[in-house]
Amino acid sequence: MSSRWPTYLSPTLVAMLALAVCHAAVLHAEDDLLQPASQDEALVPQGESEAAGTENEAVLKGKVEIIRERYPNRAVKVEREVVRDANDNYVNHGIWRMWDENGNMVSKGQYEMGKRTGAWNTWHAARSNKIFQQQPFKEFVGPFSSHANFQGGLLEGTWTIFDGKKRKILEFSYANGVRHGTCTKAYSNGRKLEEIEYKNGEMHGIYRQWTPDGRLVKDQVYDKGRTIIRKVTHYRDAKKKSEGEYLLAKQVLEGKDDWWAVSFASTIKEGEDEKHGEWRTWYPNGQMQVHGFYEHDRPSGELSWSWWYPNGQKAVEGAYDQGQQHGSWTWWHQNGQKKLAGKYAMGEPSGKWIWWKNDGMVLQKMDFSAISRDLVDEDLHDSTADVGGSEPSVLSVPLNTKLPDLHSIKK
Repeated sequence: MSSRWPTYLSPTLVAMLALAVCHAAVLHAEDDLLQPASQDEALVPQGESEAAGTENEAVLKGKVEIIRERYPNRAVKVEREVVRDANDNYVNHGIWRMWDENGNMVSKGQYEMGKRTGAWNTWHAARSNKIFQQQPFKEFVGPFSSHANFQGGLLEGTWTIFDGKKRKILEFSYANGVRHGTCTKAYSNGRKLEEIEYKNGEMHGIYRQWTPDGRLVKDQVYDKGRTIIRKVTHYRDAKKKSEGEYLLAKQVLEGKDDWWAVSFASTIKEGEDEKHGEWRTWYPNGQMQVHGFYEHDRPSGELSWSWWYPNGQKAVEGAYDQGQQHGSWTWWHQNGQKKLAGKYAMGEPSGKWIWWKNDGMVLQKMDFSAISRDLVDEDLHDSTADVGGSEPSVLSVPLNTKLPDLHSIKK
């Protein structure tokens, strides 16, 4: 019987059928090429390092190509899906996986047009990174597994690291690639080591630290990278010398957290600590010397500042506004007799002032509203030096009569 095509088929149709048969054979061959490498699945990011002498192969898969990078022993190192962008540049797009030379999975995840997206997982040997020899990692055992979520190439959600016994070491929260939310570290016994809250990359909220046995050793609240702490100093005999509140310099993150390299931004200080809040100092005999309030290193507050003599007698009392003497101010002699009274208007003497001798007799009266400020001599020193180390310094006026101005209290 003849092997020719049926006579009722036209030459054109015969040609089309033959072409279809050939195309099916080609597709079958491509399916064989696209079978995944017969190795245990585990992943690692692509393109971060290129090994010399490795073999690359690209197989067309519709609009997606699969590229396999190999070790010298022919084992697959990286298998990734790529596409060409609008400029015909190849970019990672789809599944990305990496193995070591023994076929153990190192990293896996997905890309979307060159940017990491979704869940990524990486496994690290204990000696693969110096950070695993540091706290808190050195108290754990390898290998370490790192799990993070990405969006548009940036960390989004949580980044968690476990040790070889599946004990959680840390869990950091992110938004748009920066720390945002609660970030915690743990001891190998499962207790918390540290807990810090962040907002848009700044420390904002609670900051707590614990000892391995669970004792709380730090409990602070941060606002945009700054926190207030109370400092106390003592004399040699353990008596209290000073107590006050500081607004610590801003804590900022230098650098970025790098998920692939397992490295973290360092915290550095920006600016200086400032006296901010209530302050007190005492004489060696235990008598209070000064009491007042600071705002960003400047005396302030509607509440008055007060000074005392070592014998407990009130020496000076007045208020501040934006770091300048403002409102009513009064001075006393050591015997309790009023010495001077008047008002300031944003650091300048204003209105009527009266001076008294220590026997209560008027020494002088003056109306500063009628005096040119050119007459004021600001170079003289206060004659009331017996108030103590934090006593007001002075501003002198005609007839060498002095008005005080506050010295900063020493830290």
